[in-house]
Amino acid sequence: MNHAPGCWQLTDDVLAAGATDVVLYTDPTNPTSNALYQRLGYVRIADFTGYRFSYCTPEAA
Repeated sequence: MNHAPGCWQLTDDVLAAGATDVVLYTDPTNPTSNALYQRLGYVRIADFTGYRFSYCTPEAA
């Protein structure tokens, strides 16, 4: 599935509407899509890691 045309159009639309920044989160392990987004003008500025914490009731002693 090719998302690049839609991504590029959405980027143009939000910039034309006055946005000053557009943030795109990608899979860092996918060199194909990351190379494409860089060719479209996106610049890699940071890596992020998501964590999910679950809280449970401690067991009674």
